[in-house]
Amino acid sequence: MNNKIFNSVIFKTVFCAVFFFLCLSAPMFVNAQSTGLSFADAGRIAVEASEDLRHQEAMLALQRDVWKWGRRAYFPKLSISAYEDDRLDPDGPDSFQKNYALSLEQLVFDGGRLATSRKIEKAKFATRAAGLESAKSDIYEEALGIYRSILLGRETLAIRKRGLDSLEAERRVLAVKLELGMALPAEFAEFDISIADSKIAILMSELELAETEQQFAEMLGMETLPTLIEKIDINRKAIHVNTTEVCSAAQARNPELLSARLAIKEKEEETRLAARSWLPSIKANGSFIVRGSRYPLTQHTWQAGLTLEFDTPFLSGSSGLNFGYEGRKTKTARLQGQLTPLSNPAGWPALHEPQLTLSLERSKFELLFERTGRNVKIAIERCRFSEEKLLLAKETSRLAEARFALVKVKYDLGQLTGIELLDAQTERIQKEIALAEAAAQLLAEERALEKLMDLRPGELLSFSKDTQKNQS
Repeated sequence: MNNKIFNSVIFKTVFCAVFFFLCLSAPMFVNAQSTGLSFADAGRIAVEASEDLRHQEAMLALQRDVWKWGRRAYFPKLSISAYEDDRLDPDGPDSFQKNYALSLEQLVFDGGRLATSRKIEKAKFATRAAGLESAKSDIYEEALGIYRSILLGRETLAIRKRGLDSLEAERRVLAVKLELGMALPAEFAEFDISIADSKIAILMSELELAETEQQFAEMLGMETLPTLIEKIDINRKAIHVNTTEVCSAAQARNPELLSARLAIKEKEEETRLAARSWLPSIKANGSFIVRGSRYPLTQHTWQAGLTLEFDTPFLSGSSGLNFGYEGRKTKTARLQGQLTPLSNPAGWPALHEPQLTLSLERSKFELLFERTGRNVKIAIERCRFSEEKLLLAKETSRLAEARFALVKVKYDLGQLTGIELLDAQTERIQKEIALAEAAAQLLAEERALEKLMDLRPGELLSFSKDTQKNQS
């Protein structure tokens, strides 16, 4: 009886918890589905869903932590050592030696090489971070491209289905005319062939669209695609921008130019490091040693000093000065030095390599800077061309629609054959598809212009309005 009561309580508790969770999560789920998926959302979710990008971010974070812990090189190095050496000699006296040492070493001067090395590492992290952002941008743009492909595929499929409905309606009329002897069997056969071709084209379009949607869903980490709120608008107007303003913005914010600037900064630090390689390094050191044959240890020694080291291709060496005490009264001092002439003459040309690399990076940056300006001008021209193409496609589609209407009237009056009506219908469908493709191309070209300026989807319009305000 007690077990039944206990099971009932557990069941009610679990049921209430699940019900409460569903009540909380349902509004969030409904809101996510109702808002739909925009261009910006698609790109962001694709980046967040990438396992490779998450791995690169984690590795970069680990490397940054390693760099932070590298600050330890600025602080003293403490070492502790201990040993005991016991010897039992049957032919002589036994010996028992015990030794404990504490030593300390501190870098005093190295010509700024340690700080420069850390700056080089930091510049490399910035370059890797820029590379990671570039990888994110590639996935972002890939997601937007697939998004546009789905929109165009859906629009094309809808046009083909409308054309098929029109063909089937005309076929039913033609069937009646054929029974009344007002049409030829050849015309009826042509309609059947056109309808079959349209159905094949629709099936192929549906298959390609389904594959693209599945690929897009997998890229976003979803089982099914949410509602796509973006549309291909054939009546949209192109966004007009000022070429000078766009060039300035692109040359200031373009991701490729940012990576080139970071590469120059890294090579500048390497050049500084090479220029300071001849400077010596000075370290302060000290030690305290206690020893003896039995505890408590009564003998002790301490010393302190400076060590100077230098290493150049033509001369390297070191010198040191130490002083201290052994016991309480005995003073000690030691001065030593070592020189190695022509230690590494072959390393002399290598000191000029960073300067040459820096010159190369600067040349690359100048070329990339000029190329970015040209790419902006080309992108603006492509946007203008796409706008003109859209206007022409809209006009040709209107003319094809008018021609089809005229052919339809003449066909109903018996002045034209069904084959001519089919030709007009096919032309109308092709022009509608061309119009949708022109609208999608304008969308893609404007996005390419946004990418050059490192803008998010849809920010080109805001950029254009801001520049117009500033000019006015």
